Amino acid sequence: MRILVLLYVLVIVLNAQMVYSDPNPSFENPRKMIVQISSDSEEDIHHILGSINNIIKEYPTGTIEVAVICYYNGIRVLQKNEIEEIKVRIKSLQSYDVEFIACENTMFSKKLTRESFIDNIGFVKAGLAEVLERVVAGWVNIRP
Repeated sequence: MRILVLLYVLVIVLNAQMVYSDPNPSFENPRKMIVQISSDSEEDIHHILGSINNIIKEYPTGTIEVAVICYYNGIRVLQKNEIEEIKVRIKSLQSYDVEFIACENTMFSKKLTRESFIDNIGFVKAGLAEVLERVVAGWVNIRP
């Protein structure tokens, strides 16, 4: 009997589909999400990158835009000399058009130059101001 119940639950879970709010996300009207990274904790960074990956998998291609804004100690994730596994995960997310952005105010305070960062990232003067402006423009700020 237990096996039948477990099989039933497994079938339900495997066939579960995301229910989207109206209006449904589309290529013309994608969901827009901001994620902030301000911690240099490797555990936190892996959690955030994994959460982004999980969210992207729930949406059809082209129906979600994600911007990751890194400031304070979280700017560590975008540096060339960072942990290889983190760089591989970022490169993978970039292949799904996830945008990674570094805060220049943080760079200045930590005496970092653009050359010390990985390729294909954006730069803004103030990371938190970028978060604010995107929220005002309709982006949703998620903090995993």
